[in-house]
Amino acid sequence: MTRKDRNPKVAKERRRRKKNKKQELLEKMRAEQEEEQEPVKTITQTTYEALLERQSYFFHIDSANETEEDFLEDESKKEDAYIHDYARPRKYIIKQNSKFKFWFDMMIISLASFNVFTIPFIIAFDPPEASSWWYSTIVWLINIIFVIDIIINFRTTFINNRTGDEVWEPKMIAKRYLLGPRFWIDLLSALPLDQIITKGILRDSFSLLGMLKAVRVMRLSTVIQSLNIRQDYKAYLKLVKLVFYLTIYIHFIACIFYYIVDAKKQWIPGLDFIYAETTIYSQSTTRRYLSVMYHAVMLIGLNEIYAHTTTELFVFSFLMLISSMVNANIFGVIAVLVSEANKGMNQFQERMDTSNTAMANLKVPPELQRKVKEFMLMTRSHQQRQEEMKEFLSHCSPSLMQKVYNHIFTEAAKRNDIIFDIIISKHDQADRIIFSFVRRLDLELAEPEQILIEQDTELDEDPNKNFLYLIASGECAVIIKDKSKFEDAKIKVMLEGDHFGEVSLFYKCKRTATIMSNNYLTLGKMSEADFKDFLNRFDPQIEDKFREMIYTYDDPKTKFLLKSISKIEYFQGVSEKTKRDIVYSLNPINYEKGGILFKPEDVADCMYIVDSGVVEVYILMDKKEEFVIDRLHKGSIINHRAFLFNDEIDTYAKCATMVSMYYIKIEDLSQIRARDSFVDSKINEIEESMVYRDNAVAIDYIISNPKLYLKDKRPIKEIERVNGLTHILKNAVMFHIGKNREKRKKPNLSDILFAAVEKKKREMQAARKKKANFDSIDIKGNYLTDDEFEIVGELIQKQINSKMDTQLIETLQKKFEILLSDIERIQNPQVAQRQPRKSGLHIASALSITNSMVSSRNNIPEEEKSKEEASVSGFKPL
Repeated sequence: MTRKDRNPKVAKERRRRKKNKKQELLEKMRAEQEEEQEPVKTITQTTYEALLERQSYFFHIDSANETEEDFLEDESKKEDAYIHDYARPRKYIIKQNSKFKFWFDMMIISLASFNVFTIPFIIAFDPPEASSWWYSTIVWLINIIFVIDIIINFRTTFINNRTGDEVWEPKMIAKRYLLGPRFWIDLLSALPLDQIITKGILRDSFSLLGMLKAVRVMRLSTVIQSLNIRQDYKAYLKLVKLVFYLTIYIHFIACIFYYIVDAKKQWIPGLDFIYAETTIYSQSTTRRYLSVMYHAVMLIGLNEIYAHTTTELFVFSFLMLISSMVNANIFGVIAVLVSEANKGMNQFQERMDTSNTAMANLKVPPELQRKVKEFMLMTRSHQQRQEEMKEFLSHCSPSLMQKVYNHIFTEAAKRNDIIFDIIISKHDQADRIIFSFVRRLDLELAEPEQILIEQDTELDEDPNKNFLYLIASGECAVIIKDKSKFEDAKIKVMLEGDHFGEVSLFYKCKRTATIMSNNYLTLGKMSEADFKDFLNRFDPQIEDKFREMIYTYDDPKTKFLLKSISKIEYFQGVSEKTKRDIVYSLNPINYEKGGILFKPEDVADCMYIVDSGVVEVYILMDKKEEFVIDRLHKGSIINHRAFLFNDEIDTYAKCATMVSMYYIKIEDLSQIRARDSFVDSKINEIEESMVYRDNAVAIDYIISNPKLYLKDKRPIKEIERVNGLTHILKNAVMFHIGKNREKRKKPNLSDILFAAVEKKKREMQAARKKKANFDSIDIKGNYLTDDEFEIVGELIQKQINSKMDTQLIETLQKKFEILLSDIERIQNPQVAQRQPRKSGLHIASALSITNSMVSSRNNIPEEEKSKEEASVSGFKPL
């Protein structure tokens, strides 16, 4: 060690400089950290929450963009941001509603109750146990715990009544506790003066200070008030509290009573009054205590207790006055609490009595009465909880109500399969997804057997009136209408955390099932617009998870439709997503018995799948008789090829019974083809294979007859193969029937005239030559030849601008009828040989008709001319 180090002044100076340098370094580091941190805003937590609520109101989640939503989400999670410094949580400060504080207060109440009973008893009866070592040890331990209680009170938060903030600042906590009366009461009651002064009258006086410990018993009211339990249970606890207070009061009165009468020992109990003496003062402590306890109860009831001395008269009169007020107050409150505790039971019993009276008046059968009573008993607790929730929410502000909703729906959302999968997959935005999903939910309360969604109902045009539902509490049933049995079937029960209603929102189809509540139900509902906005804010994986959940639905209706479309050749081998797109694009439709599904010459624009009933496919024979080709049962498919080409239908389809069907339009199929190239390619193959085939789909359906399959012992594949060959044969027969009918079809006058006019347009030069030689034609009275008839047609076309009066029109109609019959005879010579001609038409007659038409055409108005020209131009060739 150097001389410099051995000098104490130098060493001290060095230590001082080193300490200052270290202090400066720490202050510099702290300043740098403070510069990096954001400054703390000096507004209260209540003001901060109000600002957040205002932000949530003006920038509601429906209209908030992604940045605003992120702000709301982040700020709602900050507990110590934008608050006054005194409201910032600190270490070693106990929260007033913490579990530790609750159980510590319960211990303090128990110890204070021990003191409340022992201190008056020792002062009045002075038992020998009061001087024992074990009692002194207990008293010392209690006093130590009460001192600890004083220290804890200096470190326990409190609520600022002006701002509503919970104060964590130690100085403010200490100041509030010191300036209040509670500190001085706790301090005086914790001083063990009675243990320090063991003899004399001062000992009793100081012992009375211990009665201040009874103030700690009053914490029982605060503890009960802070309990989060049912209203009837809390009423019972309050009732127990009042009985406990009354017991303490009676014990205190009994001790005062004995302390007064024991001073002069002149008081005689009523039982010994006739003897003018008593042995009560020499009896055991227990006997004396029970005797005065009995008289204390009588004193509270304002009964005679036979006071002797002046002191007794004064004290007992005062105690009777106090007891009358206590009696009126406590017993009144007890009556109110008993009524409040039994309020729910009384209301339920009143409803039961009303129901029993109504059922008796209606003479309801006993079995039905039993079911009604069981239902009321089963739903009682759920109904009570729902009514309590409504009452609670009616007293909350909108912002607090939204926070309650978030709490309810967050717990339910975590039970949802999709949200739970996101959580366990450790998605980087899991918290944001849950927060965003929950904030879009509104509360919906449902009663038992309430229909939440009804099958086959259309979505509303307003997207804010179509909802996705999340079950928060309760359960509901999924019901599918079985149209073949005309009944509803419950296929599934959904519990807390399940969601429903998304199928129609994704596919824009009718509701696919009926959802009915089994009991009182608490739901969260999200509008279609909010649901779309929620999906758009996150990656497509969220939407894919919802769709994958839809793919797992296996209700009987979906299974039936999936099985049905798998029979169609161009839907075989498609993806599950496309299958669901097809199934949910099918629309239900119902037909009455005898209803016509389609008829010949109708254009096929829909494909049908029979769900229930029987459809007859038939044609009309020559005598208008119906020839049934096939009867189509459940699972049969109609027009699965014809509607691809908008083909004209060649048969009739009639409902032999009431029929329920599903149909898909060609427009919906076009959208599916646009989304799935595989389906589009397979349909293109069908179109290319049939484009050059004449009338290849005369009959177009796939037969399904489940009853026939059950009766037939052959394998199903063999039956379907035979049905396919039969279908080909029937299609060939229908093809030839159509051809024969086309050949046998008789032309009408308009077709003949139009064909003649079209032919003349193509052979205009030859027609002019025939017109030049028209005057030299030899009128021999022969019937019109083909060339001569063409000339007549040309003249009618060229001279159609002439006007005919009414008489000429009637004459021409009759003569053209004769012309038609002659034309028919010319077209069918064999018929002309068998049947005599009723009347003939000479060339001269035809010419006269033409001339009459030419001469009368000039006076026709322009409107009628245009109508005639339109009618002639509308004729179609054979």
